Amino acid sequence: ITTPGRTRLLVGLTGTGRNLAESALQRFAERAYRRPLQPGEIQRIMALYDQATRDGAGSEEALQVAVTGVLVSPHFLFRAELDEQGEPNTAIGAHELASRLSYFLWGSFPDDALRRAAQDGSLLTDAGLTAQVDRMLKDPRAARLGTGFAGQWLQLRKLSEHEVDPNAFPSFTPSLRTAMIEEIERFFNRLVATDRPVREILTSDETMVNGELARHYGLRVTGESWQAVTLPKGSGGLLTRAAFLTVTSNPNRTSPVKRGRFVLDNLLGTPLPPPPPDVGAIAEDAKAMTEASVRERMEIHRRNPACASCHSVMDPIGFSLENYDGIGRWRETDGPHPIDPSGEFPDGAKFAGVSGLKNVLLKREDELVRYLGERMLTYAIGRGMRPSDHCHLDAIRDEAKRRGCTMKGLITAVVLSDPFRKRSPSALPSGN
Repeated sequence: ITTPGRTRLLVGLTGTGRNLAESALQRFAERAYRRPLQPGEIQRIMALYDQATRDGAGSEEALQVAVTGVLVSPHFLFRAELDEQGEPNTAIGAHELASRLSYFLWGSFPDDALRRAAQDGSLLTDAGLTAQVDRMLKDPRAARLGTGFAGQWLQLRKLSEHEVDPNAFPSFTPSLRTAMIEEIERFFNRLVATDRPVREILTSDETMVNGELARHYGLRVTGESWQAVTLPKGSGGLLTRAAFLTVTSNPNRTSPVKRGRFVLDNLLGTPLPPPPPDVGAIAEDAKAMTEASVRERMEIHRRNPACASCHSVMDPIGFSLENYDGIGRWRETDGPHPIDPSGEFPDGAKFAGVSGLKNVLLKREDELVRYLGERMLTYAIGRGMRPSDHCHLDAIRDEAKRRGCTMKGLITAVVLSDPFRKRSPSALPSGN
């Protein structure tokens, strides 16, 4: 432990020698374990300190040995429910709830205020839990929700490794890739911080860009730093952002299939089955194919009856986004072919372009809210949903609607839900 580290460890404490060390290690271990120590735990930690001093270590070196013992403990490395043998679907303890909440919203340890709410029991009430959500979402650490949850939900981590053909898109750079990811994180965090309606994930005409990303979109800004911009009416929202449009494209061209499947999987929660194993890819080297537009290629592919049922749902969504190329820039043509962004679902519903797609999706806003709640809950408790969770997902949606269907309202509904506040069946420790 360096001298500054030792100072932080001991700050605010009184006493000398071993008594001071015990007070410091008690406080440190409670923060590291995210709960009050159990009987016998401080004695085991102090045994490390005592053994080090018997071996000739000074007080500072002995503190380092004991701190190391805390940091290699499973109680620090894993977040686990203390009563692993308890009945499923019973309430977890206040300190476990505090830990679950802090890692959901902040991706880190509970702070002193949250620990106090756990200690005095107020965190176990609806009002106390809601108050902590309100407080924590105002804290700068809530920006980690965009990095963690939005990064997982919107596949931003895949974009970090997504291959882009430099011959097809020579303007694509590593810094542009990074800016695309950061835009979505900032976009999501702004919706949360300003408590915007959930529907604005699709409709918001406000975003954040830096100089390079602004030029990519054809926007005029002053300077290279990140700044808020208002987009032309109707041209904003997730579906027009470069990160989404790039990660759902092939390296050298767009992919209506990937874009359509992303919307079904990640916005509506209606995944399609995998393709039959004997269905091959489109024959890209065939002359008719290489001269065809993407839309014409997909229509040829859909002639296969084994493909038609799924592609009839995915492809119209993807076609409506064809005005955006493989890295999210607006275009009017696909090579020599004019873009046709119209689509029609099997039920006869017709739409054209991204604005038409948004209108279709907004008519299914209940599904969007319910599925976003499901993805948030999955992220928050570290497990997938079970059939028994369906009623809880309906309750989360209904509670979010009661709270105005805003981003904070949905987050609060997730936190107030039974799966968040209760022990999961067959609970296993989850890594930090």
